[in-house]
Amino acid sequence: VRSAYETAYGTTTGEVETVGVSLVGASSMHCVGVTGASIRVAVVDSQFGSLEQTALEGEIPGLVEVVGPGQGGSHGTACAEVVQDMAPGAEILPVLAGTFTELQYFVQSLPFDPVDVVSHSLLYMGTSFGDGEGPVCQQLQDAGELGVAWVTSAGNIEPGHFLGATFQDADGDGWMEMPSGEEYLETDGITSSTFSVNLDWDDYQDPSLDLDLYAYRWDGSGWEEVGSSTREQGFFEPPFEDIQLVSTGQAQYAFRIFAHPGVE
Repeated sequence: VRSAYETAYGTTTGEVETVGVSLVGASSMHCVGVTGASIRVAVVDSQFGSLEQTALEGEIPGLVEVVGPGQGGSHGTACAEVVQDMAPGAEILPVLAGTFTELQYFVQSLPFDPVDVVSHSLLYMGTSFGDGEGPVCQQLQDAGELGVAWVTSAGNIEPGHFLGATFQDADGDGWMEMPSGEEYLETDGITSSTFSVNLDWDDYQDPSLDLDLYAYRWDGSGWEEVGSSTREQGFFEPPFEDIQLVSTGQAQYAFRIFAHPGVE
């Protein structure tokens, strides 16, 4: 089945079309000639595996250059395919930016190699709380001042794997009380062989709060500490803690947050 754009303009974006085209009604825009023509979209990602082959197959006809595969995988290549289907007349510029430094370099290059839109589906842990503060948010603001429309993903955290809460310590012992009222945030059985736990809080503008993260595993009779992250936050250390864990079979875990004196 030919898409509305292909019927009207005789141009194909490959055999596979993203379901997003029908979900958002993009075809109706294509029919009246709104296709992204003369627009350059930068797809910023850390993984561009199979990019050249995908372009040769006709899935990204607007590709203006090829970049290396990056960190492995083809997430960015898939994002480029989606963008091309949504805006079949647009130029697609892949930008390999697996680190914050690479992202910063890209933004600084915009005055000399301009783009109109940025599609950004990455997460740089420990660089922003998502409230307009932090170095990543500053990069987006800098791009906006150059007239670039920056579109970023809302996040890929699966349901049930994210907790948003305000720090509470009614008994004054330094340990945060979770929404349940307990000082332990308990989880269901975890079967993943390796997993990470991240703690991020809103203190990027003028870092002054020092929190620590602790992980525990149920040993049948009590909680056994199996990991911790105790960076000393300040000007050179962002408000972020993370723990990498290895689980051998199904196990129950819990997590605690400790605030050093001075936290309000």
